[in-house]
Amino acid sequence: KVRLLNGAHTAMTPVAYLAGLDTVREAAEDDLVGSFVKDLLTYEVIPTIDLPEQQLTAYADEILDRFRNPFIRHQLLDISLNSFAKFKVRNLPVIMEHLNKNGKLPQRTVFALGALICFYKGKRGHSDIPLADDPETLSFLKMIWTDETDAAEIARRVLGSEKLWGQNLNEWPDLAAMVAQHIEDIEQTGMTESLKKLMNSQRLKLGDLS
Repeated sequence: KVRLLNGAHTAMTPVAYLAGLDTVREAAEDDLVGSFVKDLLTYEVIPTIDLPEQQLTAYADEILDRFRNPFIRHQLLDISLNSFAKFKVRNLPVIMEHLNKNGKLPQRTVFALGALICFYKGKRGHSDIPLADDPETLSFLKMIWTDETDAAEIARRVLGSEKLWGQNLNEWPDLAAMVAQHIEDIEQTGMTESLKKLMNSQRLKLGDLS
């Protein structure tokens, strides 16, 4: 249950915040972001946990209900503290597990990684994002966003940081190209349109399987 909760929090936060939302409840109740989180848990996180699927699905529903609790106001910015370290521990294993088992990348989790990199640009529209992380991480990301305008180069430099990840993620098949595409989409069209594009593509793929 904790793994589901943590994975959902970390993936949801940059996506929801860049989509203009400020709280966990707003994110969970938003049609687009809420569907993204539910699908991410259902199709990407749950298959990596060695417990009965029915039990995990019940846990996931419980977590989403908790997110929608009207009496709790969790700010997304509060959850965003040290997001890269959290993503490394909570969400990177999901990507690795899917690669190892299926030879494919989990599309929603990779999208969340692209969103995280965009979040650390420190801008939502014309407003500054008060990023909270260790100074070295903040300095590194600020330098990249100052130096680079090419999405592929931004992705390459972030994924190649062994300081962030403990390894060079550019060596993972197709990851850099996919992250770069999401960064480019988010930068050019905004989070909402980019997320719609992702969700529509994933629904089409699920339709092909049915």
